[in-house]
Amino acid sequence: MRLDARTALECHEYLHKSNAPKRFDLSGAIEDDEIIKEYKRQGLLHEEKVKDFLRTLPLKVVTIAEDQGDEVAQELTARALLDPSIDIILGAHIGAHCEGIRATLTDNQGLKDPTRVSRPDLLIRTDDAPKWAPADIKLHSAFDDDNKSNQVIVSRWPTHLPAHGIPLTGKILEEDGIQLAHYHQHLINLGLASDDYLVAIIGREYEAIAWANLDKTKKRFGKNAPNYLNIYYEDFLSAEQVVKKAVERNKNSDIAPPATPKLIGGKFGCDMCTYKKICREELESFDNNAGHVTLLAKVSPDIAARHFPDIESIRELAMASNLSDVGEKARRRAQVWLSKKPMLLDPNDPLEIPEFDIEVDIDLENSQALLEEILPGEQMPDDRVYLYGYGVHDRTKDKDWRSAEIHSIYDFANTDEAEYKVLTEMWSKLEDLVAQANKDNKSIGIFHYSPHERTWWKRFARRFEGKQNVPTLENVESFMNKYFVDLYEYSRKVALPLTGYSIKLLAPYAGFHWSVDNAGGANSLLKYRDATNPFASDSAKLSAQEWLISYNRDDVRATYSVRSFLRLLKL
Repeated sequence: MRLDARTALECHEYLHKSNAPKRFDLSGAIEDDEIIKEYKRQGLLHEEKVKDFLRTLPLKVVTIAEDQGDEVAQELTARALLDPSIDIILGAHIGAHCEGIRATLTDNQGLKDPTRVSRPDLLIRTDDAPKWAPADIKLHSAFDDDNKSNQVIVSRWPTHLPAHGIPLTGKILEEDGIQLAHYHQHLINLGLASDDYLVAIIGREYEAIAWANLDKTKKRFGKNAPNYLNIYYEDFLSAEQVVKKAVERNKNSDIAPPATPKLIGGKFGCDMCTYKKICREELESFDNNAGHVTLLAKVSPDIAARHFPDIESIRELAMASNLSDVGEKARRRAQVWLSKKPMLLDPNDPLEIPEFDIEVDIDLENSQALLEEILPGEQMPDDRVYLYGYGVHDRTKDKDWRSAEIHSIYDFANTDEAEYKVLTEMWSKLEDLVAQANKDNKSIGIFHYSPHERTWWKRFARRFEGKQNVPTLENVESFMNKYFVDLYEYSRKVALPLTGYSIKLLAPYAGFHWSVDNAGGANSLLKYRDATNPFASDSAKLSAQEWLISYNRDDVRATYSVRSFLRLLKL
C-alpha cells in the first residue's frame, strides 16, 4: 500500500471513510461543486503559468508528461534523476516502477520505498551528484513572514540555489512543509536527496523561490518545538496506521473505528471536504447530542490536544476545571454552546464598542474572493477590487441603523484602471465624510469586519503609488488608525453558540439574512466570472452584476446588524 503526500495532511476521518466505504452511509457525500472546481482551476492555471516561465530560463528543464502512461512517466523520471545535466524536472512520477528502473540503472536493488508515492510539482538539482530538492508551486505567498523563529532563503531565477539567495525571517507554511517532507523522505530513501534537507516553494511571486531546511523549520517558536520533518514522520505514520485499520474494517465490521471525527479548519479543512455533511452530523450527535469539542469556535484538534487532551465532549468540557487560560475560554464556549446564552470570554475584558455621531460601514468585493476564504490575508497578482459598498448612519438624527442608505461604487471592466477608479473614488468619499463630520463638529467612525479592508487599503497605496489622488501609505495608515474600527476584534470577546466568527455565521445569528442565494465570497467569484465574461450575453452579465451589487449591499447591512446586536447583548 503506497500513500501520497496528502495522506499526512488529510483528516483521519477522511482517510477512514475513503478506505472503509462499506462501513458508512456515504449518500450524503458531496461531489466537487462549482466553487471547488474553480479553486482547482485557478491552481492549475497558476501552475501552468509558472511552468511556462521556468521553460524560458537558461536552464535544462525536462517535463514528464502525464498523458504517456504511469510506467513510461516513472521510467523517464528515473532516467532524469540520474542525469547530471538536467537542472529541473517538471511533473516527476516516483513510485514502484521508478524505483525499479533506478535500481536497475545503478545496479542497486536496496533502494525501494514500499510506503510512498510522490508527484512533486518539480525537482531542482542541487549538485552534480546529482542530488535533488523537491519544490511545489502554490497559489499563495511563498512564506509566512509573521513567524520570526525560522529562516528562509529567497533567491531569484536563474541563479536560484540558496547560495545566491538572501536570508529572511519567516517560515514555509506548515501544510506545504509537511507535503515537501514527504517528497524529501522519498528522495532520501532513493539516495537522491539534498544533503542539507533543502525544499522550496514557488508562490505567487514566481520570479523568486523560497528555500528552507526542513530539519530547522519549526511549527512554532520554542527550543523543543518540533520541526517539519518530525511532524511529517509522526503524521504520516499515524495516517498509515489509520488507512491500514480502515482497510481491515472495510472487510470486517467488528473492528473498531480507527478515528473520531473532528471539525478541522484551515486550508485543508472541512469546508472543501467530500464528507463535510456526514461528519458534521456525527459531530453534532457525539455524546448523545452534546457535540464534539471541535465544533466550538477557536477549538481546533491541535488546541484540544494541547489544552484538554482527555476531553472530547462539549458537555464534559463545560464542567471541567483546572484548565489553562486557553482551556478556560474553551470551557466558556462549551457552556454557551449548551445554554445558547452568550457570555464574555474574559470577564475582565468587557465588550465596549465605541460609539460615534456618524457611523459608516464599508465592505469591498475583490475578484479572487474565494482565495480570501481559503487563504485568509492573501492576494493574487491579478486580484482586483471591483466593487465597494458603504452606508452612512447619522445617529444624531436616527437611532435605527436600518435608516441608512447604502451606496455602491463599482466598475466591471476587470482592469487595473477600473480598480484604480473604484478605490480612488471610495477613498475620496471616506475623506469627504470625515471632513464633513469634522466641519459639523460630529464624531465619526468607519466600521468594517475583519482585517481585510485595512490590508486592501495599504495595498492600494503601494500599488498605485504616485498616481493622482492616491494617498501615501503613511497617510492611509494614519487615517485608518484614527477612524477605522474592526468589529471582528470586538466580536471575538464574546463566546457565542457558533462554530466560528465569520460574518456569514454571526449576522444570521443576529437576525440578519442576505437577500441573494448562496451568499459568500466563494460564490461571488463565480458571479464575477460571469459578470466579466466577454462571451456571455449582455443579460447574463447584467444579472451577475446585479447579484454582486445586491450581495455587497447586504454585506454592508450585515455589518450594521452585527454592531447593533453586539451593543444590545446583556453580558
